[in-house]
Amino acid sequence: MTASTPTGGWVEIDRNAISHNVRTIRAELGPEVGFCAVVKADAYGHGIDIVAPLLDEQRIGLIGLASNEEAAAVRASGFTGRLLRVRPAGRDEVDDGIRFGIEEWIGGAEHAGTVAGVAAARGVRIRAHVSLNSTELGRDGLEVGEPRGVHAARGVLADPRLDVVGVCSHFPCEDEADVMAGAARFDEQSRAVADVSDGAVARHCATTFAALRLPQSRFDLVRIGAGLYGDTDALGGSLRAAMRVVSRIAAINSYPRGSTVGYDRWHRLEADARLALIPLGYADGVHRSLSGTGEVLIRGRRARIVDRIAMNSFLVDVSHLDPATPGDEVVLFGAQGDEAITSADVERAHGNIAADLYVAWGRLLPRRGWGPPARMAEVWADRRGGVVVASSSLVQGLSLLDAAVEQERRARPGLNASRLADTTDIERSRVSRLTRELQSRQFLRRDDDSLFWAGTEYFRTAAVLNAAWLRESRVALRTLAAQLGVNALITVADGARGVLLRYERSADGGDRSIRAGLVTPIWCTGAGRALLWDHTPEQLAVVLDGVQFIGVGGPTAPRSVDEVGVVQERDRAEGLISAAEEYDERIDEFALPIRRGGEVIASLAVRGRHRAQGATRETRALLARFAGELTAAADASV
Repeated sequence: MTASTPTGGWVEIDRNAISHNVRTIRAELGPEVGFCAVVKADAYGHGIDIVAPLLDEQRIGLIGLASNEEAAAVRASGFTGRLLRVRPAGRDEVDDGIRFGIEEWIGGAEHAGTVAGVAAARGVRIRAHVSLNSTELGRDGLEVGEPRGVHAARGVLADPRLDVVGVCSHFPCEDEADVMAGAARFDEQSRAVADVSDGAVARHCATTFAALRLPQSRFDLVRIGAGLYGDTDALGGSLRAAMRVVSRIAAINSYPRGSTVGYDRWHRLEADARLALIPLGYADGVHRSLSGTGEVLIRGRRARIVDRIAMNSFLVDVSHLDPATPGDEVVLFGAQGDEAITSADVERAHGNIAADLYVAWGRLLPRRGWGPPARMAEVWADRRGGVVVASSSLVQGLSLLDAAVEQERRARPGLNASRLADTTDIERSRVSRLTRELQSRQFLRRDDDSLFWAGTEYFRTAAVLNAAWLRESRVALRTLAAQLGVNALITVADGARGVLLRYERSADGGDRSIRAGLVTPIWCTGAGRALLWDHTPEQLAVVLDGVQFIGVGGPTAPRSVDEVGVVQERDRAEGLISAAEEYDERIDEFALPIRRGGEVIASLAVRGRHRAQGATRETRALLARFAGELTAAADASV
């Protein structure tokens, strides 16, 4: 729940910790493993409104969830990527989930029929992930250990009403030997039921523990839940807990030795004691299992819960904390000073997993996010909390970034540190320090020749700070990707380059290399050439002056300004940019310009596997429709 009026306690969510955890986990997994970030149970109590924007900022493309309410919250945050339901859903839930683009978890042959029936009634194909009982969880997976089960699973995958994009399972326990055995069965059984050779069907069964401890369990994709929030030691303490549960002492009283404390005379004092009342109880998620076993932090020291927890209060012994006073901060979960009540502490006191409690705390108590918000409106905000540089350094840092970008915009060689110092008139040692800062935040990148270029965060910032039409493009991209089975792209021009600002990836899109900030030569992609739609031969010569044509693009890509002009004239006559010769792989790209005030400001493109017939009527119609709608939105913002 969102923080509003003062209450007996509240939950604090550290945005920096979640962003750190995502980056750390992604680095551990490497680029070849897909990352599904799980936000079920309102992001494990951390709040979808807080977590989803962070995931979007970290370029997470797939979010796992349980309910349609969660899907609505994720979409409301602005996330336009894929959504995966991580449990089977009933008929009505599946039907309503279509509007959010949820990929359904198939929990058996009968359940597959339910989902397929909804798809048929709605006249759509529903993306699905078929669950197998390979790990022997015995919950919702098809049993495929014998021929009849394999036949049933193959029937589900062959159902034309379902677009099966995944085969999955779930480990029942955090035990390395058990995980290894389950992963081996899943590997064998998933191959028996699905063609996994071309990557069209993703295999996934690992969640946080397995994914971070046992690389053999990762397959194509992992589902990370607890790890996002720091509730795991699978990486040896490198992840950070993101939640603090906080209250304040409401009252303190002294009682003599022999006094009884709490309902049912739960505890008898063995010595004179000072007891502090904390205004939270089991109605707030402080479970009675913590009576006499749980601890809190006050003034950086531990204090034990001594009574039987009541509906709205409990008592802790603060005799050793003199002079503890009413109003002192009390931490039930998380850090205070150098001490912390950890998940392990809670599990020992509670006798069950910590998530059993902190999910409830996050949903029952007012919740406050702290740390920089997950938007790049403040370009130089460091996601670990501080500011990158002081204000004087900010100006100098921007000067360095501008100098590097200007070289690229003019298609000129990059600058090394000495040349940057000369160009900006900034002292050489200061340039070295500032460029290191800019590289660490990915605003600059340095190549093997020590030349500096604009980094991915520069381009992502450009996307976030762009106009309203770009924000409205999410619907267009999502529709194009879903209906055409392609990757859909928004690209802008930056001199002789095309810069990818926003995209929606399809499982059938073919090219998996796309990412925000991807830079390509403007003349050898469909998206790039759509940006040149209005250029005359003379204007093309200016934009492409000095560029290196040789070795760029596919074997039949344009090799001169004149050849670019020829293909531009051909495509303008057809009313659609069609790019195939530009690619080494068998990929097609079709694109149209987006305009504002009559001038081209961006391009809308779809990219997918090569088809001999070229752009279909549906492709042309959808591109024309959405390019027109985005042009209208851009004109309206003038």
